[in-house]
Amino acid sequence: MERIKLMVPASCANLGSAFDVLGIAVNLYNVFEFSLSDKDAFICEGKYCSLVNPEKVFQKLDSLSEILGIERPPITLKEVIEIPLSSGLGSSASFVVASIFALNELLDLKFDEGKILNAASLSEGHPDNVAAALFGGCVMLKKRSEGVFWKRLPWPHKWKIVVYLPASSVSTDDSRKILPVAYSRDTVVDQISSAGFLVSGILMEDIEMLKIGMEDRMHQQYRFLISPESKRVFETLKFSTDAAVFLSGSGPAVGVVCESSDELPDIAGAHKMELSVSEGVMFS
Repeated sequence: MERIKLMVPASCANLGSAFDVLGIAVNLYNVFEFSLSDKDAFICEGKYCSLVNPEKVFQKLDSLSEILGIERPPITLKEVIEIPLSSGLGSSASFVVASIFALNELLDLKFDEGKILNAASLSEGHPDNVAAALFGGCVMLKKRSEGVFWKRLPWPHKWKIVVYLPASSVSTDDSRKILPVAYSRDTVVDQISSAGFLVSGILMEDIEMLKIGMEDRMHQQYRFLISPESKRVFETLKFSTDAAVFLSGSGPAVGVVCESSDELPDIAGAHKMELSVSEGVMFS
């Protein structure tokens, strides 16, 4: 194989209490075409193409090749970028998944899905977005000594996902640095309780239980400190609707799970997107 084209979905992660351990693929996509060539070349299109730095793209490809333990051949890469960058919707995870998947196919590395997931998680530093992009649907995860264990949860068909995207961006690195290095036992116990209700709410298709499960004490309140627009949107939705509201990834995107989007308001300064759960990476 000398060429591969991939369509990789965006993803919402954390859903409140499931910090770093749950992600959902949604139907907003980046498209990547990798071809073996004589020298590196880069072509970019799409809504957010102007924000992509070609030099950093190939630096990331080199870093991924190092993780995979291979020497990267020259690549011609064509991208169509429709997932907003630094938005909390898994734009970097889409590239990581596409790149590892493409190198595996082009070079016939014969890596299984577990090795692809582990390599992608190592690159990103957390498995939630990459697992959702790779496998699709709603994915629950746990890091173990032998690698990342994952399981798809059946996402209720009647639930809609609406994302509000403020006109700002957030660095994932900055949003992780602001988090505490340790938490009280009280906080950890409460978070475990919330995560239990979150998963139970999904399995039982109980949105009231889901709302309890989205209660978080570990990351959202701290991330709002560097993303006041996210806090404004989050609080507007919490106080004006009866929906389940969460910060998507590290933000600034704010997600809503509801049975009907009719009640959801338009919010000044935030782009509203009605999305649905997607399958994982698709290729040809």
